[in-house]
Amino acid sequence: MIALRILDIKKLIAEILVKDTFDSYSLTEAQVTTFCTFQIDGRLEREFFGEGEGPDASDTYVRWKLVRERVFDVIRGRKTPLAFKFVLFYPPELLGDFLRESGSTVREDIVAGLCINLRFDGTNLLLTTGTSMKTFTADRSCERAWDDAVARMLASHGILAEKL
Repeated sequence: MIALRILDIKKLIAEILVKDTFDSYSLTEAQVTTFCTFQIDGRLEREFFGEGEGPDASDTYVRWKLVRERVFDVIRGRKTPLAFKFVLFYPPELLGDFLRESGSTVREDIVAGLCINLRFDGTNLLLTTGTSMKTFTADRSCERAWDDAVARMLASHGILAEKL
């Protein structure tokens, strides 16, 4: 796990809310506080969709793409939100490729997920990474690979951050 203070908040917010950078990620939780607090539980409600509609049948959580514009509508305005929090998980269908390409020695079947937590307190935007395992392992190669991948992704988008 790494914790980073985002130095260019506007740039990261554009990547999250305007661009499709995180569209394939799963949203497990979102909270935005403006004049009131808006909360999103990212669990999919399959009953909402008709036959043959909606997200992939294997998805448990909504993809960021489906809620991004709604969250942007809540945040959009002249005033900065008082706070927000987003918990995003790396696309599960890409996990195996990520592990192989990163050189991690952790087996795909024991990785529950790779996440990015974003927390804005009205002044600072913090990003923390996380890895969730289905079982205990002393092997930290997956965690290190995920931390490195997130840092590289931020750099590739020109987003400055400092390690805490």
